[in-house]
Amino acid sequence: MDEVQLKPAIAKSFTDIHLSYTLEQPPLGTGQYSSVHRAVCRKDGPVLKCNTPVAVKVYVKGRRGIEHAIRAEMDVLTLMQTPEPCDHIMKFIEIQEDEQRFYVVLELVGGGDLFHRISSSHHFSERMASDMFRSLLEAVDRMHAKGVIHRDIKPQNIMFSDSEGTCLKLVDFSSAYIIKKDTPVSKAVGTVKFMAPEMLQKKEYNAQVDMWAIGVSLYIVLSGTEPFKGSGFALHQVICDGKFSFPESNWAGVSSAAKDLVSKLLTLQPSKRITSAKALTHPWLQPNNAEGAEIFRNLSDMKLSSSMKASREIAIRLKQEEEDSKRRNDRSSSSSRSAATTACIACGRHVLGGVEFLGGYYHEQCFTCTACSLPIIPLSNLKVYERFPYHNGCLQKMISQQPLQFRRLSNQDQGTKVSEEHLLRPQRRSHPSVHFPEESYQPSIGEKEGPIPSMPIAVSRTDDKKQGGAFKSKFCYECGTKFQTPTMKFCGQCGEQRM
Repeated sequence: MDEVQLKPAIAKSFTDIHLSYTLEQPPLGTGQYSSVHRAVCRKDGPVLKCNTPVAVKVYVKGRRGIEHAIRAEMDVLTLMQTPEPCDHIMKFIEIQEDEQRFYVVLELVGGGDLFHRISSSHHFSERMASDMFRSLLEAVDRMHAKGVIHRDIKPQNIMFSDSEGTCLKLVDFSSAYIIKKDTPVSKAVGTVKFMAPEMLQKKEYNAQVDMWAIGVSLYIVLSGTEPFKGSGFALHQVICDGKFSFPESNWAGVSSAAKDLVSKLLTLQPSKRITSAKALTHPWLQPNNAEGAEIFRNLSDMKLSSSMKASREIAIRLKQEEEDSKRRNDRSSSSSRSAATTACIACGRHVLGGVEFLGGYYHEQCFTCTACSLPIIPLSNLKVYERFPYHNGCLQKMISQQPLQFRRLSNQDQGTKVSEEHLLRPQRRSHPSVHFPEESYQPSIGEKEGPIPSMPIAVSRTDDKKQGGAFKSKFCYECGTKFQTPTMKFCGQCGEQRM
């Protein structure tokens, strides 16, 4: 049989990245889909000279949708460099590819993010904050003029070219979107704390979601606190209400012009929210003209020391939240990958979806009732006794015919749980103990994060309801003792309540 010749998916041809760049270990950072390495160019080229430091983003092939994501990010970055690069947007250099990986070569931005710059500065003033956010808004105005929404602006994605310089760079365009005519966008992406209300509510939105994110970032930098606090559904509600304040304890000494800009950025209605072009003309961002000079004249020596300390704490907390979210996504992705390469216990054939039961995998048609040998479809009919699956009706029939043989579940069964991955194929939820995940499960906005809901496997009591003044069940499910009267509420042997 002839060997299959692999072809490059994005690059023109397969190349060895190590002939062009020396990649350093360990990586500067790792994400859900990629790792970022510092590298040095090994030879002179049309764009780079020898020994020029760069950043190389490494993606492993095989993950679904990865090619589309890389192409989308490349399109955005290429558009930002046409006709000339923007000084405050990270530059795309080239892409290389081999049989196993994609290598996206980018401008190295090694000066740390905005949180790091504030927390490491010995002197951080409102004037410095004004200069930083003017540079950020210049980058965002360039994006919006090109029809691009970043959708993930936050202090961690606002970086500096080097540790000493003041050149600010907007990075991470993996969530960016190029606006298309007659194609509304309503998908919620990015970090919840920086999402605009219309995005959280999954309404149709535009570039104004970036202005909201800038407003949240500016609020944090100037005050050292977050404008909208909470977690889960509570945070969702607070953001959608759009109500915030300027507590004197955190905003003492901050100019009224800065508060005015924050208020205009955090306007609830997108149509009334200030645009990037108008924001650049705001007096707080114009320190060199007469009105701007007057604002900063009395603030030139003011240090935002409380903001520096609090920003460090917020940075640590947000980083921990992102790591927790990444671990949840990795668990979900690994379970989906394992499901795709598992053999059915019943027939031994390949399982593409199906049912997970007590650590094993089955096709839906192979997952059958122990009593009648028919498939258990839907899984809402599943009941388990002594680690064997039954239809609900079959098990109830067996219990009614031989009640003394079904006195108690063993301790081993009582500890058995039905897990989130019970059904690997995405479907509706139809059973409280069985979760039907998407291919890459992520908690929806407002959904409580925490342990996957589960319940001990036990005989259902759904048919034991009282009918016509009397109870339907004749025997105690706990010990098997027969009830003496139709209206008897408790077992005379064990005291178990009759349902």
